[in-house]
Amino acid sequence: MKKAFLLFFLILSSSLLTAQQLVKGTLSDQFAALPLGTVENLTQKTVITTDNTGSYEIMANIGDRLQFSFPGKRSLIFIVEDITKTLNVQLEDEITELDNVVVTRKGQKTLKELYKEYNANPAIVKTVFGYLDTESASYQIRTMNEKNMVQAGGDLATMIRGRFPGVKIANDGQGMPQIFLRETASFSAVPAGYDIDNVLYDTYPTWLDANSIFRLAIIPSRSANTRYGSFGAGGMVIINTQSSNIHPVGEDGKPIDLARLDDNLFKYEVLEDGDLYDSDQSKLIQSFDHGENLMDYLSRAGSSFSNYDWISTAQKMNELKLKEELTTLHRTYLDKYGDHAPSLKAYGYWLHSIGDFSTSLTFFQLVFKLRPNYLQSYIDLADNYELLGQLQKALSLYVRATNLVDSGFIVAPSEGGRLYNFDRGYDSFLKRNKEAFVDLDFEWDSEEAGTEVTLYFDETEAEFELFFVNPENQYFTENYSTWANLDLINNNKALGISSLEFFIDQNLRGEWKVYLKYLGNKKQAPSSVKLVARSKYPNSSKVPVILFNKLTAEDELILLGTLTN
Repeated sequence: MKKAFLLFFLILSSSLLTAQQLVKGTLSDQFAALPLGTVENLTQKTVITTDNTGSYEIMANIGDRLQFSFPGKRSLIFIVEDITKTLNVQLEDEITELDNVVVTRKGQKTLKELYKEYNANPAIVKTVFGYLDTESASYQIRTMNEKNMVQAGGDLATMIRGRFPGVKIANDGQGMPQIFLRETASFSAVPAGYDIDNVLYDTYPTWLDANSIFRLAIIPSRSANTRYGSFGAGGMVIINTQSSNIHPVGEDGKPIDLARLDDNLFKYEVLEDGDLYDSDQSKLIQSFDHGENLMDYLSRAGSSFSNYDWISTAQKMNELKLKEELTTLHRTYLDKYGDHAPSLKAYGYWLHSIGDFSTSLTFFQLVFKLRPNYLQSYIDLADNYELLGQLQKALSLYVRATNLVDSGFIVAPSEGGRLYNFDRGYDSFLKRNKEAFVDLDFEWDSEEAGTEVTLYFDETEAEFELFFVNPENQYFTENYSTWANLDLINNNKALGISSLEFFIDQNLRGEWKVYLKYLGNKKQAPSSVKLVARSKYPNSSKVPVILFNKLTAEDELILLGTLTN
């Protein structure tokens, strides 16, 4: 039976990947169109140039890689999907490092600033790629430094054992210690790599005297993979020893006191009115106070509605408690958008936000049929089954997806860019439902208290910047855009993943706010996002907090939701 299913999947996948489609759009920079730029289909070895308005048209198969180039600009590569019809690409200038200064995101410092502050700031570590501020990084980094270092008789493994959640020490066949930064349920665990005094090592440093360590940082696998490539597939242990310690000072010759540093306070203007992010039509829909007026308008203008206008209509019907009309609208939406996966996902996400998990099941089952080679199809459907309490069905989807990857039917761009997002979600699912899987042969890691946050988005081309603001109004960011994270985006597109995982640990409990700056989706069209928060404190409810937002305005901050950690 399993072989028959895999054969069917192979045939289906082959038919999906051979469908030719026309991709068109514009090539520009932030100021103007780019005529005579090149658009190359790297898979089919075809090249065209943009016309005098920067426009182009090119044929491509699903899965083809399109490269956009222009002299003096940084080239970008995008993967063609089943819905890729329009790609409006904006290129940026090629940046050359000057005077030891690098281009950084807001709130971050130059390499020169980090160098000066290294001695006074225990959060800064030296890496083979330069100085890294572990506090302002957009991903979680665990550290030990001169203030909290615990000596361990010269043994690195003993020093870190039990100090970091998710860190596992095991011996290989020769009795050599290996450090695993286990984040996932992956069956092929990869040991961590080491960055010691700016030199990379792929084996445990038996020669290292732990008493000589000045600072230590641990970077989880996905983030390490982004920085170190495949070398960081298992995560990285960064070590600065006393002998390599440079004690830089400020320009006045004195150590810099960073206790007064206050450069990451959230001070941005925020548009919190959700109506500002809908079309004029959606605004009108939301203005109706009576069902009769709404239904009358629907009969006259419904034919011109976009999928997001229909979602706005469903939202209003739900507010007005028009149950029969809402049921009819569900069927209408399915008739209109039953062959368009992103629209089905958007409606399903909205249904999740109102707690209608029975109706949403139909939508995600359809997405699964349309996109059996997308890991997100398995994730969304498994999430829905879990919300319905059908845990065995959810588990079967995770297992099936893992088998398809292991069998090569779903292929990551590289071994170093495998299933970190998917594996973390799978691992989290097993942990929060472990009472139901007591007989499962799975190695249960110790659970860390905190809040898991997952962002789902309907369009794989959607780009955004997330702001996580803690109870003290300090923030960290995650920039999911082509200029900041193109490798991760292409990896996720190749795997069919349109979700991101985050974790807020227990160190700072209280009210957190999550903001989003929408950066577009390459076709001047809306997108939608679903934010899910699951608390992992002992007395927390198993029912997640689910928040849904429609996005149309770009470069404006909106409040996605307020979470309690």
